[in-house]
Amino acid sequence: MVYGAVTALLDSRRIPPSGIAVTAVLQGGCPFNCPFCIVDKRDERRENSYVTTTHLTGLLEAVARRGLLGGAAIVGDEPLQSHCWPTANAFLSYAADKKLPTALISNGYNLIDFIDELRALSATKITISLDAASEKHDEIRRKPGAFARIAEGIGHAVTDPSLRERMSIAAILMPGNLASISEIIAFTAANKIPQLLLSPLLTSSRTEPLTVHPKVMKEAWRAIPELMKEATAAGVKLRLSDEFAILGPWEEKLASTGIEIMAPKEPAKLIRVDARSEEHTSELQSQNRI
Repeated sequence: MVYGAVTALLDSRRIPPSGIAVTAVLQGGCPFNCPFCIVDKRDERRENSYVTTTHLTGLLEAVARRGLLGGAAIVGDEPLQSHCWPTANAFLSYAADKKLPTALISNGYNLIDFIDELRALSATKITISLDAASEKHDEIRRKPGAFARIAEGIGHAVTDPSLRERMSIAAILMPGNLASISEIIAFTAANKIPQLLLSPLLTSSRTEPLTVHPKVMKEAWRAIPELMKEATAAGVKLRLSDEFAILGPWEEKLASTGIEIMAPKEPAKLIRVDARSEEHTSELQSQNRI
């Protein structure tokens, strides 16, 4: 979830058109080895980096000093690790103290160890990514025992109603995984998590722009309406991340499905800092909500 980390998780209604959303890819790696990882494909991953907590909070302070800070999100690599958490916490706490929207994306593997810390970030939206609600998730993410551990963490987290209401599940629509998405809808409903976000499988590299996997779009027209029915019946809000609209000419066709794409009504500036010590500034494209 690349654009969706900002538009779907941050409350874009609270970000002024002139505001800047700062997102960060932390150093420290990830316990998974996902073959489709965008952080890895774009060479943003570093176990060690010149980007420190001071650099990231200093960037937030510099943007805030100009009255432009609109929100902050941790979008990678995996923030819920003991060596990553101090930086993630400082980054998110800075924006939260200024009453700005904050968000964190996690693979959920260590969620069980960070429930108290996430509870303390009382306004931060939390998204846990799942590719299946079974051991198939372990196969995809190349980590034995991952789903059982993630499910345990989610089971503990949702016992706190305020934390549960801030949680979302994110799933990647891949070629041939429609049955897994149905399982994830049921898992989301069983844990009374209000929202499931669907993103398309993306391809990218350091030299190639982000692109939606072509096979995904061929399946999407058949899959999305049925998944929408399943989610509605289960009491889960199903939404599409805005990669579907921003990264391809599919907006009109998606409109026929009746599903909402999480896209900003107004353009917003995005600064993305990664563990390579590089900073990227872009403008999120404005799309009408479907």
